[in-house]
Amino acid sequence: MKKVLIVSPCFPPVNTADMQRVRMSLPYFKEFGWIPTVVAVKPEFIEAPIDNNLLLTVPSDVTVYSVNAFKSSYTRKFGLGNLGFRSFIQLLLKCYALFRKEKYDLIYISTTAFPVMALGRLLKFLFRKPFILDIQDPWRQDFYLDKPKHEQPPKFKYAYKVDSFLERFTVPYADGIIAVSDGYINTFHKRYPSTLKSESETITFGASEIDMKVLENINFINKYFSKNKGILNLLYVGRGGYDLHYSLNILFKAIERGLSEDNSLFSKIKLHFIGTSYAKNGTGTETIKPLAEKYQLNDIVNEVTDRIPYFEALFLLSEADLLIVPGSTDINYTASKLYPYILSKKNILTIFHENSSVNEIITSTRAGRTVTFNLKNDDTERLINATFHNLQELINKPNLHLNIDWSAFSKFTSRHMTQRQTDVFDRVLRRSAF
Repeated sequence: MKKVLIVSPCFPPVNTADMQRVRMSLPYFKEFGWIPTVVAVKPEFIEAPIDNNLLLTVPSDVTVYSVNAFKSSYTRKFGLGNLGFRSFIQLLLKCYALFRKEKYDLIYISTTAFPVMALGRLLKFLFRKPFILDIQDPWRQDFYLDKPKHEQPPKFKYAYKVDSFLERFTVPYADGIIAVSDGYINTFHKRYPSTLKSESETITFGASEIDMKVLENINFINKYFSKNKGILNLLYVGRGGYDLHYSLNILFKAIERGLSEDNSLFSKIKLHFIGTSYAKNGTGTETIKPLAEKYQLNDIVNEVTDRIPYFEALFLLSEADLLIVPGSTDINYTASKLYPYILSKKNILTIFHENSSVNEIITSTRAGRTVTFNLKNDDTERLINATFHNLQELINKPNLHLNIDWSAFSKFTSRHMTQRQTDVFDRVLRRSAF
């Protein structure tokens, strides 16, 4: 059996999107010939919600080491709040100590705390072992370069310079790159054509059937919407942001039309957008409700910026009548929460860029309906019309039978995605000169 050292600063019970890849893969690594060891940061040093139920999904035989980090209350005085910077030294020292004590064949870094990825090059230099990066978001974020300041993340210009340097320091020396989108890999090949020679593969997050079994034994109370007779609750759980406004404009215009042309039907709906901000709970800025107000939909649209625990999100999906997933104008954006939506066995309507993998997943599994856009064409009326008619049918028949192709869905499960990851691991070892 080969050994992989996994660096994932966020790890259960911390509830963040970027730890899901590792968490969902851990039950299957040994099946495919790899023994995982995880190095993470202690939850008390991470500004994120806690969901202790996540611990129920971590195999008991997996070794997990947790390190301290510098407290953000101190580092923010120097303008550093990023977990990657706050935990870099501690993670490096722990990895160094583990390598001195044990033999690992590979280093796998899976996080959106991107400064941590620079550990790969350092550990490769120190111990002559290959490293693989798991890219779940853009590292150097060019998307916001031409956006107005109020749409840019905080301290964008400073972060852009630092990210540019660290990405250039790390990515060309990676032995493998796994990414959730083809676009991320293509971007790296364009930026570093003469130096990037790594194995690379696009692998989305997997669908965890284990999670759905765990959910069956957890009792929740729905604090976000009531199940009143005659009211249909349409739900989206996930991040908000200005890059979703294009698809949300389509959605809200379709609802606006519905209230005008078929009021008796569309007046039944309530839309709930939950967990839309990555900011600390209680400090998030609404990015969806203000847009809804422009269409005078404030009475039927509710936004909760605070992130909620993962398993509570799964519970809410099962409580909703219909599920809505708006897509980003960033064509590389893939909604990692899509698989729990499908596993909830509820009717889904997605509005995504035509190049997004979301469309292929929904279509191939017959798990819902898709409305696709292309920013190069001004086909707003077509999009509104398609969204309106889809909503009209779904609202009229919310219990419309779903004929999901579970056989086609099997290639999107966590087990299958883990097998694909370990295939990359094996190819990297075969190519490695060490």
